[in-house]
Amino acid sequence: MIDRSSVRYVRLLPGPIERIWSYLTESDKRAKWLAAGPMELSAGGAMTFVFRNDDLSVPPEQAPAEVRSPDGPPRLSGQVLRCEPPRLLVLQWGQGPDASEVTFELEPVDDQVRLVLTHRRMQEALRLSFVSGWHVHLDTLVSVIEGAPPAGFWSRWQALRDHYAPRIGT
Repeated sequence: MIDRSSVRYVRLLPGPIERIWSYLTESDKRAKWLAAGPMELSAGGAMTFVFRNDDLSVPPEQAPAEVRSPDGPPRLSGQVLRCEPPRLLVLQWGQGPDASEVTFELEPVDDQVRLVLTHRRMQEALRLSFVSGWHVHLDTLVSVIEGAPPAGFWSRWQALRDHYAPRIGT
């Protein structure tokens, strides 16, 4: 946690940087670790993400009852705030006054790529879910890029919520 409404993660991934950029920006690749959906790669461009987290692990896991949606996979609409391929992508995460901001920064480090993900202005009610969610989504990205089957998404998410809850509050 950077502050009460911001979190930052750093991961070192196998390069090259263009490969990692494609996992952030191409719907079919992003769907393997985060969410599918269109994203216009320019400032002001629209984005819509469809989260199918049940399918992100091998074998698939069903969402816990408290986060399961009767309306199908959750959707998130927002917009691209900055896009500087292949190093910087800043997204408005949601719409309206409760929207937050997600920044992906990529930097080559020898034959690897440092990914820094920062989520700012998280709503307090969603903070624990976001912190746990980003952690497991990034773990899934690492598995996908390394060619390993991703571990159980929801079981990992629940374990991380239990881990983070006393540290950051609910």
